Amino acid sequence: MKNDTHEWRLEDWREYRDQHQMTTDVSVTLRDGRSVSSSSEAWRLECEARTILKRRDRKEYLEKVRQKRGVDAAVELRNEMLAIKAQQ
Repeated sequence: MKNDTHEWRLEDWREYRDQHQMTTDVSVTLRDGRSVSSSSEAWRLECEARTILKRRDRKEYLEKVRQKRGVDAAVELRNEMLAIKAQQ
């Protein structure tokens, strides 16, 4: 489930949601205007990126993502953060 960097894997979130009988997926709108499920990877990525942008330890967080999920995941997350920041 949650680890020391407070990140959720999509599969863990779905399991948690199902175990706690939470409301099923709803439609949400991404920053680029696309409508997706609230349990989609795209929504999880955007939410994680927005959360990290509020943190002071952004570089350390991205490094932990790189170590745990790999370079591609860290780059994808960083790119999402930059896209969000560019829209602000």
